[in-house]
Amino acid sequence: MLPFPVNEQDGAYNLTSRLAWCRTRAACVHEIGHALDQQAEWISASPEFYKDLQMYLYAEIYTKGITELPASILEITYRGDGASQPIKREIYAFLFQYVDGDIDKLPESLQPYFDRTQAEYLLNKLQDNQRVYWLN
Repeated sequence: MLPFPVNEQDGAYNLTSRLAWCRTRAACVHEIGHALDQQAEWISASPEFYKDLQMYLYAEIYTKGITELPASILEITYRGDGASQPIKREIYAFLFQYVDGDIDKLPESLQPYFDRTQAEYLLNKLQDNQRVYWLN
């Protein structure tokens, strides 16, 4: 069950086979974000993650205005219904991609939602000439 992207996407992740296909490193890191989320039993859907994400956005926008990361998160949120699970999953994967898999670069309040050991393991699988990965 190999995933294939649609509409010229750079990557795709199959929830059943846990296979990812990606055209670029950034897409691979994004798909690893989805794998981490799934392995954590969809932590992106937890009320705690959503609350901490909202608190981060509120504090960041209140103190600094709309900077790059909050603007990107808001863009993803308002592409559709911000309360839907797929949007939360995309934000989770986007955050991991945004910091190129370096969890220390995430906002401190969001770091605990990412498994460092598993992230490092999956990131080490990335190779320049490969496009299909089993993210398990």
